[in-house]
Amino acid sequence: MFGLLFVAAVAGIVMASRQPAVEASIASASASASAPLPSASVENPVRADPAAPIDAGVDSANSSAFHVLADGKPVPALSDDAPKRVQLGVVLFQYAGAQGAPTNSRAKDAARSKAQDTLELAKKDFDEAVKLGDPGSLSNAGDIPRNVLEPVIEYTVFRMEPGAVYPEPIDTPRGYWIVRRIK
Repeated sequence: MFGLLFVAAVAGIVMASRQPAVEASIASASASASAPLPSASVENPVRADPAAPIDAGVDSANSSAFHVLADGKPVPALSDDAPKRVQLGVVLFQYAGAQGAPTNSRAKDAARSKAQDTLELAKKDFDEAVKLGDPGSLSNAGDIPRNVLEPVIEYTVFRMEPGAVYPEPIDTPRGYWIVRRIK
């Protein structure tokens, strides 16, 4: 049941990122879930080399940045063997200007630095890393089907191996994520 509520709330958040007038519904969707929701999407477009930096240097409010790869090319379709849904854990670090972030949030650089500092812990003990994240961080955010996350983020997380923590923070319209794919 929680998984369905989460997917519905994430879908609402993604739609809000595409329709600024709906931003107020993000807060109500988050409040209605039994746990706060993570922010979801990557200003860090996917690269062929996951160890290479993915920060596109684009303002997160510009969600169109999440529809193209870092090199400006369109996001390729996922392969036929890619899963139809994934289960993720997310450690969220919000920053000023990110969707749903409080007005007194930290600067974007500070959020990235805090996420980077937490990444090694997340690789060793994801549950402990979640405790260091902002509200909306979840050890298990539930099942997320395709076509819910922004294209670049979906392409990133649906290609991860189960059990893996992405090798760097992912910038999303709602803040930086440290992501672990559960299954």
